[in-house]
Amino acid sequence: MFDWQEKDIIKGCKKNKRDAQTALYEKYAPMLRGITYRYLDQAEIANDLVHDALIRILTKIKQFKGDGSFEGWMKRIMVNTVLEHFRKRKTKTVFDETYMSTVEDEKEENFYLNVLETTSQQEIVELINNLPERYRLVFNLYVFDNHTHKEIAQLLNISENTSKTQ
Repeated sequence: MFDWQEKDIIKGCKKNKRDAQTALYEKYAPMLRGITYRYLDQAEIANDLVHDALIRILTKIKQFKGDGSFEGWMKRIMVNTVLEHFRKRKTKTVFDETYMSTVEDEKEENFYLNVLETTSQQEIVELINNLPERYRLVFNLYVFDNHTHKEIAQLLNISENTSKTQ
């Protein structure tokens, strides 16, 4: 079996070689699926979105010039595919513009830090997955994808303040 390196996968996929496309799927689909599961906990939809993103990646791979990280480029496509899924859905979760949550008390802040330190990774994932859909979306874009609240507001068509409160 050929040990595919990233550059070989890119080169082969740009030439529409089936074995390179298979290698791309085998190497990167789990990472893309992990990103998708951060945003939604429905396996069937997540798998569909990974499939859609992989098709986009293969369709647009000739546009990848190698100026940045290939994984980063694919992650952006995956996140954009997930965001598009949320935009297409007819039912939208309403953001509560009036709810403001700030931690002003040092004791409260220490309490939250202690909770994080004593909570397992699996418990944190479960907590994130139990957030309301739109809260989870904002949380993931901010924490894992490093978007600013201004960028999140533009992506989700909400106010910057709403992004901050979520």
